[in-house]
Amino acid sequence: TRYISVTGVQTCALPIWNDLSYVGRQETLKTFKGVSRGGNLGFKVVSFSAAEGAANKAKLNKLINITSVGTGGGGAYVVGPLVTLTIGKWFVNKTVAVSSCKIDAELADATWDLDIGMPQIVTVSLDFTVLEQLPKETYIG
Repeated sequence: TRYISVTGVQTCALPIWNDLSYVGRQETLKTFKGVSRGGNLGFKVVSFSAAEGAANKAKLNKLINITSVGTGGGGAYVVGPLVTLTIGKWFVNKTVAVSSCKIDAELADATWDLDIGMPQIVTVSLDFTVLEQLPKETYIG
């Protein structure tokens, strides 16, 4: 059994504006370009045994690899760091682009396990951008 404790979930929506400058006007006018929605998920992973630590280490390595660009279709095309994220009922099957994955060792709170080569407690932080999908009735075509 793996013990994971969510330490925080943050999300924000950022409107994007373009500046327009005209000759003879000292202020800039703004035109709305769109909205970017991003977020952060933080959680702690605890290993109570060497077996759990080895399993957690493999999962954490897989998680770090999400931020790398891979290939699909036998190397025919490039695949970005996209995942489907569900956090309770707040984010349900949201496609997100992972922009960073940070893993911190909590050496003040736990010991380093020499058998598995990592600390017993690590804190993980994922930064992501939400890729919104329009409802089907809003598509033109």
